[in-house]
Amino acid sequence: MADAIPQCLRRTFDLVGAAPNRAADTVLVSVLPDLDEPLRALTLSKLFARNDAGALSLLVRGFKKYDRHLRSLVLGRVRDLFEATRLTINSESADARLGAIDFIETSRSCRMAYLLSAALNRRCPRTVEAASHALTTLTRMVRDRRASPQRTQERARLSGDMQQLGEALNHALDGWHGHHRNEILVAAMMMSDVTEPALFKKASQTRSHMARAIAGVLRAEPSPHTAGFALRALRHPDLRKAAADKINNTNNPEFVRCLLDEVWVTADPEAARACSAIRKSAWLDDSHKTFANFDYPRAAAAARLVSLSGLPQDQKMRLYARWISSPSAPLREAAAWQMASIQTPEATASLESLLTSNDETLSTIGCLELTRRDPARFPGPALQYRRKRVKFNRNESFLDQVETYWGGFDALPPAEQKQTGQRLRRRDSERFDRIIEGKLAKPDAVQRIQALRVIRATEAARAFGERLYPLSHDPDERVRSLVVSILSDVEGVTAVRILRRALYDPDPRVQANAIDVISEDDVDRWKRELESKLDGMHHRVRANAVRILLRKRQRAAAETLLHMLADASPEHRISALWVVRELGLTTLMPRVREMAQKDSDAGVRERAADLVAGDSLMATFADVPELDP
Repeated sequence: MADAIPQCLRRTFDLVGAAPNRAADTVLVSVLPDLDEPLRALTLSKLFARNDAGALSLLVRGFKKYDRHLRSLVLGRVRDLFEATRLTINSESADARLGAIDFIETSRSCRMAYLLSAALNRRCPRTVEAASHALTTLTRMVRDRRASPQRTQERARLSGDMQQLGEALNHALDGWHGHHRNEILVAAMMMSDVTEPALFKKASQTRSHMARAIAGVLRAEPSPHTAGFALRALRHPDLRKAAADKINNTNNPEFVRCLLDEVWVTADPEAARACSAIRKSAWLDDSHKTFANFDYPRAAAAARLVSLSGLPQDQKMRLYARWISSPSAPLREAAAWQMASIQTPEATASLESLLTSNDETLSTIGCLELTRRDPARFPGPALQYRRKRVKFNRNESFLDQVETYWGGFDALPPAEQKQTGQRLRRRDSERFDRIIEGKLAKPDAVQRIQALRVIRATEAARAFGERLYPLSHDPDERVRSLVVSILSDVEGVTAVRILRRALYDPDPRVQANAIDVISEDDVDRWKRELESKLDGMHHRVRANAVRILLRKRQRAAAETLLHMLADASPEHRISALWVVRELGLTTLMPRVREMAQKDSDAGVRERAADLVAGDSLMATFADVPELDP
């Protein structure tokens, strides 16, 4: 394109571009809209080569009036226009500010979002309205990116954009009394991952107009994407009623889906307890239809939310029973597992009815749970289940034999899962691995989970090392958890990258499994990450970190264990007792005996009593720092 520019014009532009004053830049910017495409590119190259922020601000000022081609050329140099945009948005001219706001909104630059929050403080209705609209647009853009699958590099960029946008929204919240834009409150609720502390702080000022506005927006806002904040707000006394009203009374299926996608926050015990404020079921009345197309993670989230809710136990039972009759396999499985967590005669009767189900998954759940509850009364179904075997037909092809093994995998005892799988793999490891790799690529999470279990059973993780890395980013936390559990058999950079990511996974089970696979020889390498887990919110994560660091004589781990034994949460106290048992910490037995007699929780007293009963079998663990009970 540049070759089409006449030489005389090129010399003219060179002379103007070389002029050592802003007047030349002003001339170049003013003629830009009237130039043809080759001359536009040449003119912009001269302007950016001079790199005068004042002159470049003229580009930003006029951006709103440019045609599509010129806007595209300017947007291509957005990284060179940060200072120019800052100058423009602070201009005394309303038109200049509007041009800068339009440039930020069109460029989708979260790095410049802080300029929009500053523009909200202007005493200019047009500027405030445009800046508010642009911040909302950026928020929706980031929200949509979060909802779509991301590659590793894209996730890193998204994380940076979320942080920058969150800081801008927090600044906009600080200045809310100057602009009173409720759409800023909605945007902050959509980004509650990073704005939650600021919103809670503002809502705590109960007599302020802003606190009332937050509660009002929470009740009235129709956007489903405020569902995550509504679930978090149940923990906050000043917002609990508004949040509970929103969740209890909604009948918007999209809101419910967004709500279930945020149920992972209930890994925090405080958030889990706060869900008891959910005491109505307007959104659950037709739940067997609403949830019919859910995959297992969402179905499990729905079942967990019902379990944590303040609904009467009989109503929960009726919901689970209805879901177990649903045509949706994930919903049936999720409901059956939650039914298995209820320790009542009615739940036991429901589990007995599963034994005759045509759904093998349901009958297996019922069988295993009934045997666990009362092995004397229910030995038959469990024994019959365990005695199933995979029978091969000698005339079957290798592919058919692998499929037979796959179909009967769950029915085999662990030893036979290993022996049969390894025997097939020895016959033709290339074809066996190719079949299992195909299962790993299935869209159904249940298939991916079983494929990982086969890899673990056959001790073939090393052969699938490169294939495991994308699975460590799987949307299903059960898949990510299984990937981490077999990492000890994988070597090299891939295993390190998976482990590093797993240590900060949003699901605590994945974090806990990641800690479990760290060998004692590698503790020093991961010391900083492990020490950060000592302050974790989840009891299993903390306990696993304490156990491995105590083996390396870390005083901080010993102090954390003592804190866990006195923690207000029964789960943390139980996990601390597990550490005492695993490491044989006899120096803590006086404290354990006290817990067995006086602890306020029956489950803690029971586990402490078990430890006391086995006291004589415990050996002192010599390689830990001295603990003061």
